[in-house]
Amino acid sequence: MFSGSFDHNIDKKGRVSIPAKFRETLVKKYGSRGITLINHKGCLLVYPKKVWEKMIEQCDSLNPFDPKVLNFQRSFFAMAHELEVDSQGRVLVPSKLRDQAGLEKEVVIVGSANKFEIWDKGSWEAFSLSPEGDGWALAAQVFKPPQA
Repeated sequence: MFSGSFDHNIDKKGRVSIPAKFRETLVKKYGSRGITLINHKGCLLVYPKKVWEKMIEQCDSLNPFDPKVLNFQRSFFAMAHELEVDSQGRVLVPSKLRDQAGLEKEVVIVGSANKFEIWDKGSWEAFSLSPEGDGWALAAQVFKPPQA
């Protein structure tokens, strides 16, 4: 599982170091250094290769003749970039994705269960202070009380 948040910088070539804890999870739990980056509402979602492959399987099971499915697949897969974490623990974030997510220099890498996210530091701080980023309030809405 990916959890925690880590401050990092994007270098002049557009590379960002993936936290050591996350690199270890990629290899031990998911068996690969392969990842897929996709832009999503101001941040980049980062899926391990195995999680991404399961998402592709789900997409393959959709009706290929449904116009909504076709439009979804076109837009969703057009945004996705399959990459590999290099031997120094870095990934080159394509300039198009950096621009779409507003990533410049300072970023925050945030764990999110079976994926992690890369945020511009200022955007992450603003989100964290917003109602949408209030984890405790959201937990009350999302989780159901345990059954006795």
